[in-house]
Amino acid sequence: MSGSKEKAEINTDVIIVGAGPAGAAAALILLTYSDLKVTLVEQSDLNDVRVVEHVGSDIFDLLGYLKIAKSAFPEDTFLPCYDQTSYWGSDEPVNAQALFSTDNKAFRLDREKFDFVLLGHVAARGGLVYSRTRCTGFSQGVDHNWQLSLKNRSQGQFNLNGRYLIDACGRKADVCRQVGVLSARHDKLMGVGAFFHFDKPRKLKQEQVMESHELGWWYCARLPDQRQVVAFFSDADIIGQHRLNQAVNWQQLLAQSRHIKLGLKGEAVLSGAPWVRNASSHITHSVLKKNFIAIGDAAASFDPISAIGLGFAMTSACHGARTVQTQLTSTDKLAKQAQLDAYQQEIVDHFEHYLRLRKACYRHEHRWSGATFWSRRR
Repeated sequence: MSGSKEKAEINTDVIIVGAGPAGAAAALILLTYSDLKVTLVEQSDLNDVRVVEHVGSDIFDLLGYLKIAKSAFPEDTFLPCYDQTSYWGSDEPVNAQALFSTDNKAFRLDREKFDFVLLGHVAARGGLVYSRTRCTGFSQGVDHNWQLSLKNRSQGQFNLNGRYLIDACGRKADVCRQVGVLSARHDKLMGVGAFFHFDKPRKLKQEQVMESHELGWWYCARLPDQRQVVAFFSDADIIGQHRLNQAVNWQQLLAQSRHIKLGLKGEAVLSGAPWVRNASSHITHSVLKKNFIAIGDAAASFDPISAIGLGFAMTSACHGARTVQTQLTSTDKLAKQAQLDAYQQEIVDHFEHYLRLRKACYRHEHRWSGATFWSRRR
């Protein structure tokens, strides 16, 4: 090590990079069903504004498996979403669930409240959580154990040593790239969106609205505290060609919408410049790397239209964590390899099912079959 001072060393069994629902679920499985030590590393301060999530009723079965009761969450964490309207294939409204979902019940999830409850249970069960901590280096020894070089905003630099490494940092799969695990990317979808707030108190419907467009599709949903999120999804080259990351162009496109703009009439005020986020689909074969696994969006990511996101993130985290538990506690080499193979096959099967679902979803819209965005999905 360079410098006059040696970095502090912290030892653990499992290192999880990413403290979102996938990372927290994996930590909770390991802390609840094994004696392994778990450390979560998160780059943000956990206060970032999250885009609204909608989940099915099976989320409560999953929480039961994590030993967390629904009553543990603050009021309004799960709000029934009574209206999911889609203008897709025509200008006539249809129920979005009929097109894109197999679950008859949907809930709008307050991600901030949801995430903090999960992380609170991680800490209560003995897990370590380092927020505002950036990974500056990854190394793997001949014994396949890991050492991460970390930098915390207030505590400075230190090393974290672990026997197993889990990438739970989301769609970007940053850890996978850092350690040489490549992903197969299936599209270049991106979202350009903005948050609106209402100056005067207004009763906002618990709904989400989707509207297709020649260049892509719009999404609008309510957020807590008199806010709404509006996002436009299209491919990166189309967004670049029309410069939709610039506020004036994005707002002009929004003004051309026939239905989304109506939900913003009145006292809606744009909060800041449009943000741009990766929404592409990919799959990662992470089990090829020794003592390493990807879970959640790092393992496979999906077009937001599929509404697969968070449910898959947490179920894959549970299965991935059980796989890690076996790798670290079993002496049966055949059983260990079989479980790794089964985990990866499950990811593959889920992704192939998703590709079929995505194709079926986009086939409902036939008005712009010759447009670049839509023809790519046929």
